Amino acid sequence: MNRADVYAAAKAHEAAVIQQLIDRGWRAHAFGQGLLPPDLCDCLTHYEDHARRPSLVRWFPDVIAGYTVSPWRTFVAVIDAKMCGADRPNYAIEVAALDVAEHFADRLYTPMFFVFDDWHVLTPRDVRQRGRQGPDATNGSGTPYVLVAKQHGRPFDSVFRTLTTKAGA
Repeated sequence: MNRADVYAAAKAHEAAVIQQLIDRGWRAHAFGQGLLPPDLCDCLTHYEDHARRPSLVRWFPDVIAGYTVSPWRTFVAVIDAKMCGADRPNYAIEVAALDVAEHFADRLYTPMFFVFDDWHVLTPRDVRQRGRQGPDATNGSGTPYVLVAKQHGRPFDSVFRTLTTKAGA
């Protein structure tokens, strides 16, 4: 697949995740870098600070979702929609994406999930506990990544359950 095809497949998966959540009664919307114009995304891709670190905004999650638990409480989570490839035995998560996921969970107090196109889910903790460093990247973004065996993925339905009442009802 060329870069444009990969991008189109990723955007379709993000849209499918949003639709699956809405169909289950959740509120869901696009989030993160995907909402930015291409020229600003390009700036993020090539940005480095004085210590040559990239902006972690580049790896912000793709979807924000939530639902009402009670009149006084809601649940909100963010999702990084990932492509995994049916022919591959592992999920691949960039280390920077994992760092961002841990920041959301640990410092922004917002749960984060990786949702793959085989409709399985990992948490940042799953990735840290079950993952191993991937070999040096020669394609893709070229950044370090972690591999997690697909057997550790949880079914989407077990993590994002159907609500008994529709969000906002």
